[in-house]
Amino acid sequence: MVSRAISELVKEGKIARSDGGSEAADKAAAAAGERQRLEQIAAPPITMAEHELFASLSPQELERKYWGTNVVAAEFRARYGKAVREHGFRLPPKPAASADVPAEGDSGEWSRLTAAQYLKMPIAQICRLYKSNTGGFRVAVDRLIAEGRI
Repeated sequence: MVSRAISELVKEGKIARSDGGSEAADKAAAAAGERQRLEQIAAPPITMAEHELFASLSPQELERKYWGTNVVAAEFRARYGKAVREHGFRLPPKPAASADVPAEGDSGEWSRLTAAQYLKMPIAQICRLYKSNTGGFRVAVDRLIAEGRI
């Protein structure tokens, strides 16, 4: 909560960053960290259980898991991508983009939460909604985090 308050003061121009960094540098570092994390997830050999799981998925289920937008989908993509490269599995076709279809597991009243809306909310409200996952709030926030928007 303190870091969010400081971030808000920096954005409002009331205080300056003391680390000499920039928002662009922060985003680049976060992206590099995420790439490294996914490389570590993809590093171990594909297990027999994963091989069997990948082979058992229906085309629709594989498409949903592989092209999802949440953190779990990114980790699945890392492991399945390794199976594609090393074991001959095929990539599922990319689904047609539709703004009307919410992300996997993201169907509550908060399914259209934007970063701008999130950043305008009081911290106490964010904490309460996230803990209770009222209306799918936690899923929506996790999606924004995974997309690097907040």
